[in-house]
Amino acid sequence: MNSQRIQNLQTKLDTLDVGAFIITNTENIYYYTGFKGISEKGREAMVVVPKVGKVTLIVPRMYELQAQNLNSVQNNTISIEVLDKSESFINKLSKIVSSISKFLMEEYDLNIEEYNKLKEKLEGEFIKSDKLLYKLRSIKDTEEMKLIKKAVWLTDLTFEKIVDFLQTNDYTKFTEIDIAEKIRSISFELGGEGLSFRPIVACTKASAQPHYLPRSQKLQKNSILLIDLGVKYKGYGGDLTRTLFLGRADKEVKSTFKYVLHCNEKCIDLCKSGVKFSSIQKKAVEYFGKYGLEEYFIHSIGHGLGLDEHEFPFPGGIDDELREGMVFTIEPGLYFPDKYGIRIEDVLIISKNGVEVISNQTKQILLEI
Repeated sequence: MNSQRIQNLQTKLDTLDVGAFIITNTENIYYYTGFKGISEKGREAMVVVPKVGKVTLIVPRMYELQAQNLNSVQNNTISIEVLDKSESFINKLSKIVSSISKFLMEEYDLNIEEYNKLKEKLEGEFIKSDKLLYKLRSIKDTEEMKLIKKAVWLTDLTFEKIVDFLQTNDYTKFTEIDIAEKIRSISFELGGEGLSFRPIVACTKASAQPHYLPRSQKLQKNSILLIDLGVKYKGYGGDLTRTLFLGRADKEVKSTFKYVLHCNEKCIDLCKSGVKFSSIQKKAVEYFGKYGLEEYFIHSIGHGLGLDEHEFPFPGGIDDELREGMVFTIEPGLYFPDKYGIRIEDVLIISKNGVEVISNQTKQILLEI
């Protein structure tokens, strides 16, 4: 599948009249070559995709064996260049592309030092990619769909087991951090690669913070518990948010839950190829506005999902039109400061026939534990 992705990119480079694309982002390197190191921030590889010819993967000596075992290398789609002991990525890169006059670069990934050194070494023209790779990645191929569906299934099952844990134990003995670590443990037990992001486990007033890091406060009876998690599988991640109530919810909480649920369902019904993601965002705001609640909806209606937990498409982002093959979330929420918050998040795929919801965990009622 890497060969088809490379071919698609090289076709695009031909239309842009550039000689090569210098790829530096970790996830983009993985997408085109299958290579991934252990560091999320350190520079462990670079890739050169020429307009014509074989792709080159540059790695340090310590990754040579791993690179040689890649399918893309074994099938001769990609060649390897290994850094000498004292050689830098920039020096090696400059030797490989010395004859090329125009380059696309990931301007949002290269740091200033790397860029300045490249400018010193090469006389070619550097052109911003305008996040071209992220746009290409927003349309998932068949292989990616299978991996994402498996990641979402693992995410659903992990949540199911957490609910079972809460129902069969005295949850007041556990902290938010305890539950977050339990989520991580379950994800590994089920065969996942861990988590896509640090899980959100927010009890009581903490649930009013959309992005919240679990703390050492214990779970409390008669309170909201918001859980947002995603399990990784072969590089791809799921994403699911469900809001529970520990005890018996009052009328206000149940009413708020229904508003969020109805917004979730209405937004999903609007999703299809050709629709602007930003128009879905607008409809969510309009729906909550009917009930005087729009000021409590404080984030976007969703985001793309794949190798990154947040990727194209984004509502209102560059070219936010939904297209067949896109995978994204719909996640309306209402957040009342110093009180509580409720969010319901599902993962969707745009298909030929409309939209497919691949999150399977029930959401039709507020689950009371």
